[in-house]
Amino acid sequence: MKKSIISLFLIFMLSGTAWAFNDKPYVSVVGTGVVEVVPDEMYWTLRIENFGPEIRPLSGMQSEVVAAVIRFLAESKIPEKEIQTTRPQIGERWGHQNGRRVKDGYYAASTIRFKLTDFSQYHNLWETLTGFNGMNVQDVAYGYSKKNKIQDRARALALINARDKAKQMAQELACDIGAPFMIEEASGSSGVFRKNMLMAAEADMGGRGQESYAPGQIKIENRVTVVFSLVCD
Repeated sequence: MKKSIISLFLIFMLSGTAWAFNDKPYVSVVGTGVVEVVPDEMYWTLRIENFGPEIRPLSGMQSEVVAAVIRFLAESKIPEKEIQTTRPQIGERWGHQNGRRVKDGYYAASTIRFKLTDFSQYHNLWETLTGFNGMNVQDVAYGYSKKNKIQDRARALALINARDKAKQMAQELACDIGAPFMIEEASGSSGVFRKNMLMAAEADMGGRGQESYAPGQIKIENRVTVVFSLVCD
């Protein structure tokens, strides 16, 4: 009985919302706002993976490599608070031989993430990091430190775009728009731009390509849905 009352209440509420829109003519639009900024942050994701026949020496070698990488990052003036490491993963490595699945030793894997704000260190970091045993630079992404402020500006532009779009649509019908019934914000861009193509270019040139690095600009986007009343003579 209680569930039935709740269901009826929800139906009434939904019907009331639909009636509020349908009682008067309205126009629903999606507005988009985009702001381009020069990135001032770079996010790196490193994966260190090594293999060996026995767990103990493999674990020791993995720990040494991870510690060496963290020391290098500290020497490169990367703040300790900007470096994150995961616990090493150790497991059995399996392969196939003569159509059979066979055990082929063990693997050890660790992930290190850090943020770089001094872009002049990019090439030195790349060339040095790729020299560590078992190193794989998984991802490099650009970001912007004042993203929230820029997202506010993009939201304002999205609302203006929605208003202008609604006015244009209404004028085509010899009408005008009134007060908005509803404003809903959709998820916008994260403000992080991944540079997988840049990483591929660096790999092809062995980390020696000075022309492959160019931060350019990243787009921070916001979208809103606005329902305006439609006023017609």
